[in-house]
Amino acid sequence: MTKRRPGDALAPPLVPASAFFAPGDPADAPFAYGRLGNPTWSALEAEYEATTGGAPTVAFASGMAAVAAVVDALVARGGRAVAPSDAYYAVRALFEARGVETRLVSSTDPESFARAASGAALVWVETPTNPGLDVVDVAATAKACREAGALLVVDNTLATAAGQDAFVLGADVVVVSATKATSGHSDAVIGLAAARDPALATRLRAARTLGGAIPGVLEAWLCLRGLKTLDLRLGRSSESALAIARALGDDGWLVRYPGLPEHPQHALAARQMKHFGPVLTFDLASQARAETFCSHLERIAEATSFGGVETTLERRARWASDAVSPGLIRMSVGLEPPEAILAELRAALREVQT
Repeated sequence: MTKRRPGDALAPPLVPASAFFAPGDPADAPFAYGRLGNPTWSALEAEYEATTGGAPTVAFASGMAAVAAVVDALVARGGRAVAPSDAYYAVRALFEARGVETRLVSSTDPESFARAASGAALVWVETPTNPGLDVVDVAATAKACREAGALLVVDNTLATAAGQDAFVLGADVVVVSATKATSGHSDAVIGLAAARDPALATRLRAARTLGGAIPGVLEAWLCLRGLKTLDLRLGRSSESALAIARALGDDGWLVRYPGLPEHPQHALAARQMKHFGPVLTFDLASQARAETFCSHLERIAEATSFGGVETTLERRARWASDAVSPGLIRMSVGLEPPEAILAELRAALREVQT
């Protein structure tokens, strides 16, 4: 961190510049052209690096832009990758679009990753998975990757850097859709990728420059602002999510949340996660019941995405992209008082019991 001088603003400046004063050799200037770099991006990247123990970080226009850069930089066309069968559908689609031979394995079986890692350029891990909320053993998978000579990429979007230190667990590259909880205010679309090896980060930065997948300056500034409160927000939303998951389970609903002892990978989640996150699911068994439930909500918004300060939920199968029950509700718990959230949920749930 640069030492502050008297009169410096505590909030980092937003620099909406497409070009910078760069006389002589542009390599001697810290910034020259807007596609190559920007002080606001640099401030965000430095702040995120601090959450990862110093892993060099590159900001992108979206989470999927970060994913695309990782795949383009680290997997040759026709190369091989391994991913959970329930990984985010757009990641699986991007592998296919890039001509990557993808082995899909069970996210809950560390041995399946070990068997599939041989000959792969990278192993892609998402934990907890979205929307299944399965938990992957990152340390065991990292060990298998090292033995197989594959890079381990961890999609840390749901857990975030405040909830799970993927580098300590053995990741080589960490990707987040910072649009979600990392920014946390539902007002910015942006992605981040960090690498243990600075040479990998250089390749990711080159992919961003060549592909032009650069973040907007305002989005980078908003993400930087949100990142400063991430640990506080995630702690509060995780605490509320656990309380709501317990209460709904006590009411007899089929709830899935890594923080619940009855979750099949709860012990693993407790070992590798610092917060269990804001996302839980419960199943209302049919599309009609789920739609009736959603129609009786007043303050809880029916919206996609997750990790914002406001509580949202949706019938996940409406996107037709995940193999989930037609009545599955994915919920992201915000910062409102949990008793108010629970009261509204219970009122809407009564409508599907009548």
